[in-house]
Amino acid sequence: MFLNLKDQEKLDIYLPNKEFFPIKNFGFIVTNSLSNSLLLINLNGLIIKGKEIRIEWVFLK
Repeated sequence: MFLNLKDQEKLDIYLPNKEFFPIKNFGFIVTNSLSNSLLLINLNGLIIKGKEIRIEWVFLK
């Protein structure tokens, strides 16, 4: 399973040094080792520090 963000530049601003960890039947956890930020990406969109930011993305199986 891969995550393909259509708005990759916006995510790069928030997480320039990101790592993706897939979660079965949920989506992804995205971490930023520089700032210890943690995002949860699920079917509802991208949630950053409790504030939801709409970024179009799709899962590829």
